[in-house]
Amino acid sequence: MAGESMSGQGEKNMDEPVSAESTGYGGITGILNDPDLPEEKRIALTREIMTFQMTAMQITRESEENASAFQNFTPEHITQYLTSSDTNMVLSHKSDTQNRWFKLAVIGMTVGLFGFTIFVLKEKPEYLEKILIGAGGVIAGALGGFGYGKTKKDD
Repeated sequence: MAGESMSGQGEKNMDEPVSAESTGYGGITGILNDPDLPEEKRIALTREIMTFQMTAMQITRESEENASAFQNFTPEHITQYLTSSDTNMVLSHKSDTQNRWFKLAVIGMTVGLFGFTIFVLKEKPEYLEKILIGAGGVIAGALGGFGYGKTKKDD
């Protein structure tokens, strides 16, 4: 009976995934020892199994190392972490507040500079127009560059 597998299921499609049910042997060894499995598929399957096993061993080793590190924690370590975390939150809030005040000061000085420029050059509109157009272009470019790709998380 040429073309039949040992499981009696008839012609095999080698493009379909190989399973224990399709080989009639059962288990990984049975799949790898299937005489109908082409050599290139056997090699690829063996590599995949070895990669999976090495990954599983690495994950297990890392889990064991992390577990042993956590066993050394004491209540003092946890207290120290919480204290440091609290200090970090306070300093972060202080920094955010200072950044807001700094931005407000920069905006205020910019508006003041524009007001001063307009006040000084109101008698010479030809210069005032060129200065305001140039400054407007610089401000528009700065706002565009500042806002480009900026998200609410960055604030």
